[in-house]
Amino acid sequence: MQYTKLAFRIKSQEQSELLMALLSELPFESFEEVDNALHAFIKSKEFERNKLLEIINEYEVINDIKFTETKIPATNWNQVWERNFSPIYVNDLWSVRANFHEPLNTKNEIIINPKMSFGTGHHATTKMMMEFMSEMNFMTKTVFDFGAGTGILSIMAFKLGASKVVALDHEEWAYRNAEENFETNSCIKIENHLGTIESLPTQKYDMILANINKNVLIEAANQIEKSSYSDTILLLSGILDSDQSDIISIFSALNFSVEEVKTNLQWCAIKFIKL
Repeated sequence: MQYTKLAFRIKSQEQSELLMALLSELPFESFEEVDNALHAFIKSKEFERNKLLEIINEYEVINDIKFTETKIPATNWNQVWERNFSPIYVNDLWSVRANFHEPLNTKNEIIINPKMSFGTGHHATTKMMMEFMSEMNFMTKTVFDFGAGTGILSIMAFKLGASKVVALDHEEWAYRNAEENFETNSCIKIENHLGTIESLPTQKYDMILANINKNVLIEAANQIEKSSYSDTILLLSGILDSDQSDIISIFSALNFSVEEVKTNLQWCAIKFIKL
C-alpha cells in the first residue's frame, strides 16, 4: 500500500507540538521529528490536501508552515517510533519509557509502546494530565478515561490505586494498542472499551480523564455531566490555551467548578470539580 510522507519545515517546538496534535485528528499513522522538520505519514488514498490546508490556515502559529509531499512504500511504523520515542520524566516519581529502553530510576514507571496511538507523555497535554494526577489521591476511586489512546492515563490511575478504571476509545487501533500496554504494565483489570461515549452504559465515576480535543469535549459535555457525582473530579486537556475560556464556560454551565489550570506552551489542562 502506498503512503504519502509530508515533510513540514518547523521553526519552533511550539509549531511541531501544535501541528502534531492537530494532525492526529486526521488519519495520519505516524510522526517523525527530525532537525527543523516534522514528518507525517498517511495512506495516500486517505490524504486530503484541502483538509490539511484548512487546519494549517486556522492557526496563526502554523499558518506560514511550508511542506513537501513524497510518495513512499509501506513503512514499518514500529521502527519510526523507536527512532523518535525517547524516555521521559514527568517528575521525580514518574517516568515513561518503551520496552526497548533500559529501566529508569524512578519510583514509578509506565511502559508504553505507542505504535499509531497518541499519548506517550511527550506531548504537553499528556504531561500536564500526568502532573495533575500525580498530585491527587486515586486510592479506591472509580475512574473513566475518555479517549484513552495508548492507555497511559488509565495505567497511571490503576498504579495510583484506583479501584476501577474504564478506558474508552473509538479507534480500533488505539483500543488494541491500549490492550497491549495494559498487559505490559500488569494492568489487565482495566476495563477497555471500543466505541463512543454514548455507546457505554451510563454510570458515574469519582474521576473522569479526557485528553482529547475541544470539539469532542464540547460534543460529549452533557454525557460527561451525566457520568459525574456531585464531587467528581474532571481533568480535561487537549485544549489550546486560546480555547480555555470556551471550555470553562461550557462546563461551568453544567455545574463544574474550576479548581486549577495548568499551561504549557500554547496548551492548557483544566481541573474541575462537580458541584
